[in-house]
Amino acid sequence: MDPSDSPCVAEETAASYSARFQTLLSTLNASTASVEKTSDLSALRDSLAELRSLTAGGAQWWVGYEMRRAQEEVRAAADALDAADRRLQPRKRFQFGMRARKAAVQPDEESGADKNAFKAEPDIATSPPTHPLSGSKCVEINRESLKGSSQVLVYPRGSVEGKDVLLHDVCDARVVILDVVGAVRANNLKNCEVVASAVAGSVHVTGARGCKFWLACRQVRIHESVDTSFYLDVKGKPIVESCEGVRFGEGRIQSKGSRELLEMAGLKEENKWREVQDFNWLHESQSPYWSLMEKGGVVEVSEDGNIKILE
Repeated sequence: MDPSDSPCVAEETAASYSARFQTLLSTLNASTASVEKTSDLSALRDSLAELRSLTAGGAQWWVGYEMRRAQEEVRAAADALDAADRRLQPRKRFQFGMRARKAAVQPDEESGADKNAFKAEPDIATSPPTHPLSGSKCVEINRESLKGSSQVLVYPRGSVEGKDVLLHDVCDARVVILDVVGAVRANNLKNCEVVASAVAGSVHVTGARGCKFWLACRQVRIHESVDTSFYLDVKGKPIVESCEGVRFGEGRIQSKGSRELLEMAGLKEENKWREVQDFNWLHESQSPYWSLMEKGGVVEVSEDGNIKILE
């Protein structure tokens, strides 16, 4: 009998594998909690990538509930790392857009020009420079946000200023965010188009149906979504779980000041849109639940929310 087939050897190997996972997880969580420099985040993201690799390989050792627990622990570690990233980013960069806006309108006010001369068309719901939720940590977008509009909601530069965005329970609408965002959570969307031009942290999408997303972000995670396209400029490998018919393409959002917004959000690394990780497909072959696209990701977005596909 081959010693490697012995139940004792298999048990020891499984235990060793789990111990290696837990050691790396504990080290990553402790380092994330104490990190003080943005330059240290790259090494922590490498550790997170190694942890995800261990999770994928755990399928040969772990039973169902152990696998789910490991995936939940990795997601929590990734959330903590995203939060640390946002905490370490200089807050002053989110103020530049508002200062520029004030400087631009000052001459008109002094000359007596009509301050509403450049107001958006009345059927477009454009958020004011100071959003009603500006005193909170989160900008919430839902059905109520779209009342009285033509199902197009635009957040111009200076209206979000680094806050997180919660987008939920919206159908047949377009949401365009032309400002720096901390993180985005999109839940229960149907037949929607979403543009987020500069997300300093991560984007979480759950329960999207028949939607299109154009995103520039640090990381994107997609859960329980169907027949949805993602055009990405993303710095970490996209993650999908419990999805079907999701598609990925290279994204590039062109809008007024878009390059400066990317710099403000710290999004300068290479684009990893192709390197999709499917937590429900642990084989070497291509996952049947997602595919790649070659066109449709380069768009020009106007200040009133129009999207023009260039490539």
